[in-house]
Amino acid sequence: PVEDVKLWRYRGHAPIWPMDVGPDGSLYVLDKGIRVQRIKNGLVTTIAGAQDVPDGDLRCAAPIVDGENAVGRHLCPASALAVDAQGSVYLAEAHIAQRVTRVSADGKLYRVLGTGMDGFSADGSLAAVSPIGRPHGVDVDADGRVYVVECSSTGAGRVRMVGPDGVLVTVAGNGQPLPFDQFAPPGPTDALSLPWECNGEVAADPEGGFWTVGTCQVRHVDRNGVHTLALRPAGCSNDSTDHI
Repeated sequence: PVEDVKLWRYRGHAPIWPMDVGPDGSLYVLDKGIRVQRIKNGLVTTIAGAQDVPDGDLRCAAPIVDGENAVGRHLCPASALAVDAQGSVYLAEAHIAQRVTRVSADGKLYRVLGTGMDGFSADGSLAAVSPIGRPHGVDVDADGRVYVVECSSTGAGRVRMVGPDGVLVTVAGNGQPLPFDQFAPPGPTDALSLPWECNGEVAADPEGGFWTVGTCQVRHVDRNGVHTLALRPAGCSNDSTDHI
């Protein structure tokens, strides 16, 4: 029963467990960053990951083999999860390995984006075999497009999108770090012309756009461009007390 289960956050994360709700109303929770727990009808079931994995265990970095069982597999600490309309769970593994992995509704693992190695891949690359930077946020829209907030080794943020065909494209960010003391114009502005925050969450909207929430800004990207909502009136520092 859910009352008897302890959930742990991954060290260094905010005291909030990444979670999402599936199409049947089940709640999916990221436990210690390395396990996915499903809560349904008051019962908790592990659907991905292994129990009692020591911190820093590098077995998690082993390549994902499409179709392998999700339960019992050592997963690297993830920063976010999302559930699609078919009940598949997407994990943004941002620590040790850099990749996005899908857990299918029948409990199998599949590669979505990244090889586990840190790097950058150009638009038009096949996402499942292309290295990426740290993925900090992930969401999936109704058409199966996967949105990922990617953080490069230089601190530059981008929003990358993996289409249903498995091809990777950039949908926001110009590859330059966003200065903490500089806000973009309120918008609308071309999403590819702006520096983007390196960490944060992404949420797809039903109209084919998406939202991102970063340290200092909320941004909405739609067919007309970027609309930036600055939540701090005089810029933002790198101090954790200033985070949204």
